[in-house]
Amino acid sequence: MHREGHHGLNALLYAPVALIVTLFASVELAIIGAIFFVGTASIPDFDRHFDNNMNSNRSKLWTLIPIKHRGFTHTVWFAALAGIIGGSFAGVIGVQMTPQHAPTLVVVFGGVMTAGGVLGHILGDMMTPMGVKPFSPLRRKKYSLAWFLAKSKLANYGFLVVGGTALLVAFGYGFSEVGIDLDNYAAMLWVVGSHRVPSNG
Repeated sequence: MHREGHHGLNALLYAPVALIVTLFASVELAIIGAIFFVGTASIPDFDRHFDNNMNSNRSKLWTLIPIKHRGFTHTVWFAALAGIIGGSFAGVIGVQMTPQHAPTLVVVFGGVMTAGGVLGHILGDMMTPMGVKPFSPLRRKKYSLAWFLAKSKLANYGFLVVGGTALLVAFGYGFSEVGIDLDNYAAMLWVVGSHRVPSNG
């Protein structure tokens, strides 16, 4: 899959999580989850991010780095590593965005969402004929559903539209259920954030 498809698929996978977290935890925590789950959707393909030609296997930037496309970055081990890094970042963001939650909760949630975002990417590539080896090198079995080609515009943009719509609906419904006025929410966050900035006097 290309990045549009990966982001769309991850948005679709995260939509029910976003609704549940919004209803039973907080809107802010659900937004953090979206940032890490959907935002990391194309990270496993970072070796191709700077390619001018998506048909090439490597970008010039990464020619000296021994990373095979759909190799280590498409394994559960990389997902775990990304989760540890993502959890650390989530802790920093969570202190500002979710003061109502314990920092440990935010760190764990951010880590799980980051790892989940990478696993969502692996799932997307599993749908293509090329497939993935998510347990390599311990188990080199390739998993492939071969539902569509990675370059299929219908699949990539279809996931982007469906996933994006699903996530927007989930947040919209969740916001309305917890009584948040979408028109004033951004302004409210800005006011709350500005009052937390310590004064120099």
